[in-house]
Amino acid sequence: SKAFKKYSVPIGLLKYRLQNTRTLGHQIEYARRMNKETLFDDPESGDAQTAQHQILDSMLSENKLKSYFEAGRKQKNALLITKDGFVISGNRRLCCWRELYNKNSVKYSHFEFIDVCILEEENDSPLIDKIEALQETDESIQSRFAWFPVIMRFEKILDNYPDPQDGYKRIINLYMNSKYIRKTYESQRITEINEWIDTASLAKNMIENNNATLDFINDNEFAFVEWNKGFGKLQITKPLDSDLYNEIAKKVVLTDSSK
Repeated sequence: SKAFKKYSVPIGLLKYRLQNTRTLGHQIEYARRMNKETLFDDPESGDAQTAQHQILDSMLSENKLKSYFEAGRKQKNALLITKDGFVISGNRRLCCWRELYNKNSVKYSHFEFIDVCILEEENDSPLIDKIEALQETDESIQSRFAWFPVIMRFEKILDNYPDPQDGYKRIINLYMNSKYIRKTYESQRITEINEWIDTASLAKNMIENNNATLDFINDNEFAFVEWNKGFGKLQITKPLDSDLYNEIAKKVVLTDSSK
């Protein structure tokens, strides 16, 4: 509810926020394609920023974002950035404006400088995580996140805490309104989170082994949930059983996910 002061900055100054939930799945797919597993580990890295720009560029057709600004429309709302220069809200818009300005700096000269508001927090601040979580749980958000990147966010939050219990509490606090956490008691919620992470690990493995695309993963949430449920019910009597089940399940999913 606070009015932020607006600043005008050069379009080349800002950095994309690599922890952006919407692109987590795309990063896994991109890193696999480039055979660079650690590509996105350093948010300051020039290679990581270039890769993130390419990912965002591939998303500019969503909601006709690029054509909207290509027609000559100017910036309306300031981008929200951290005090160390990472974009919290407006990464796709920034990518779009950079593409247009680089294509024709005269026609799109209005993007040479862009308006920003600065949130006095650093990129890895817990408050930034809260803003990310709100974008997934707030009913006013029109473009929902797909299931896979949200669960990847759960996993990353857990990885940031030496004590897993602190990580679970953080996820539950951030995503208390999420459709992925529906149970009442904390112990049940922890089980629910673990089940989702196990489900996502099946999908992540398929992306990393080039067996499925990110779009396929996001479109077939039900199939992966059922796959993981089946694995949980499997009575393993010998080591081969789990590998055999996974191989059969993978083939069924890839052949006809509706089954």
